[in-house]
Amino acid sequence: MTITKARGSVWSRADNSLSDADIKTHYEANLNTNEFDDVEKSKLASIAADAEKNMTKAELDALGIDAFSVNGVHASSGFSSDQTSVGVGAWSLYNSEANSADNTAVGVSSMLAMTTGNGNSGLGNASLSNCSTGWFNTAAGIEALHGLYSGISNVGIGDRAGYSAGANLSAGNFVVGVDYTISSSGDTDFTAIGAADNSVGTTFTATGAGSGTGTAYSNVSANTFVGYRAGYDVVSGSENTILGYGAYGTSAMQGVLQLGAGGVERLRVEDTGLYINGVQFTASGMTDAEVKIAYENNADTNEFSDGEEAKLAALKDLLPLANTWERAQSPTKLTLTDAATIDWDIEAGQSAEVTITANRAMGLPTNMTDSTAVLLVVKQDTSGARLLSYDAAFDFGDDGSPTLSTGANKVDVLTFMTVGTANLRFLGIKKGFSV
Repeated sequence: MTITKARGSVWSRADNSLSDADIKTHYEANLNTNEFDDVEKSKLASIAADAEKNMTKAELDALGIDAFSVNGVHASSGFSSDQTSVGVGAWSLYNSEANSADNTAVGVSSMLAMTTGNGNSGLGNASLSNCSTGWFNTAAGIEALHGLYSGISNVGIGDRAGYSAGANLSAGNFVVGVDYTISSSGDTDFTAIGAADNSVGTTFTATGAGSGTGTAYSNVSANTFVGYRAGYDVVSGSENTILGYGAYGTSAMQGVLQLGAGGVERLRVEDTGLYINGVQFTASGMTDAEVKIAYENNADTNEFSDGEEAKLAALKDLLPLANTWERAQSPTKLTLTDAATIDWDIEAGQSAEVTITANRAMGLPTNMTDSTAVLLVVKQDTSGARLLSYDAAFDFGDDGSPTLSTGANKVDVLTFMTVGTANLRFLGIKKGFSV
């Protein structure tokens, strides 16, 4: 029998007695001749002839796959305008700049240094950090939304969420298009970057980054920061909600609800009680007596006993009633000042006395009330013969004004009844009394 070596290093007998199975076994025993079944052959045959693994972005987009769905450190770093991108990994979607919207990034410092963000979601330490102008973003993680210079309707969750939001920026760091308020003018010319003047408190829209030593802050409004030390170092803003133990902020934050000790005290609860704007409202564990003492230690909160309250209540009941005088009632006698025109405040004394040392005139009495009997005692001085005239408010009727006694030191008594608040009707005179 003759043995020959066939092509492909397969040995065959001359009498051709090897079966197909024998030949297959001998063939596949060699290197690079692994089994390749008919199913696998059929699968490969279905792939287009020009197919390759390194497809272009256009080819992926045509298949409906976002080319910016990326993984890894610095994933999708430096895109100038991300839209509907997904980044997974540390620093994912890093430095996504203007007009980045509807993106999702997961990882440490995800979407770090986004210049303008809208509708983005970041998860991880410092997510959406330094998002200088943002709205409708959601970030979760330590220092989420850190450095939000100008933001509206964002949500930050985590330790120090919203850290430094609205913080003072030094000139050279202002973002064009963002509204700022000057906090210190320094040597910066704010008028060169959109401000009307360089005064502290002036609000302007930045037209440039600026230069010099001046500082300004932006308004952060309608945001929600939740977590331990939430809103940490937030400088200014309105209608923000900050919740968490150690919630922070400054007095410039308007409309802030803060729960937890520390920071700006709008509302906080501690073991010692409830505080509103820093004032203890109630205190857990305090007795009624302790609360009474704490209350009465303040100004204008003096003790008012039950007996005093009853006394005042009784007096109040008597005021509208007709009363019987149990003792003689004497009006205060008022001594009028002798002058060219004599003034009389009837409220100070409805019985008045004056000694005239020359010819005098009675002026218009003040503070008259209706239907009040008043007495005017007129004394002559040691010379006598002094005359007295009267303001038109004194009404003497048909009789006219009376003639006074002329003797030295003589006393006359004139009686009047007030009518309304500007008229006195003369009722009569008694003359010639001795001093």
